[in-house]
Amino acid sequence: MRIVIFLTLLLTITSCQTYHMTANSLKQQLNEVEPGKIREVRDMLKLPVPIPVANNVTKVSVPIATGTHMYNGMTEVLCKDNKGVEWKIEVNYLTEARITEKSGRHKIVYFDTMFLVDTLVYASKSHMIHAPIKTPFNINNISKVELQFRNSRKTKTGN
Repeated sequence: MRIVIFLTLLLTITSCQTYHMTANSLKQQLNEVEPGKIREVRDMLKLPVPIPVANNVTKVSVPIATGTHMYNGMTEVLCKDNKGVEWKIEVNYLTEARITEKSGRHKIVYFDTMFLVDTLVYASKSHMIHAPIKTPFNINNISKVELQFRNSRKTKTGN
């Protein structure tokens, strides 16, 4: 049984492929955000609440608004895999970006919450609680952008 659990965890960890983009590519793509698609979205945390029904107790998920975050409206992003092949990948609410500065500071944020204002990159660390990054990243100090996608359509655009 331990072997099965270990193999399942190993496959889960190794199955997520990481894609990359340069700071210039991120800047270009964030500058192309369509103003008409930007909107404010409520953060929702769903709490299980026990409800007595007849002789049983049923749990019902109750949504609680905990704040808001901004949604950039991007539906796809261009990035490269580890072999340098370019891909166009669908962005959804599960798309994560790990931003690393030249100083080594890094944060994992949701890509659909990222915005560029002048040279500063703003983003949120959560869709459930109000958690924007406290200090925005300067686009000129970013050394690495790594992306992970779940449940996204991928289209190869280059060799």
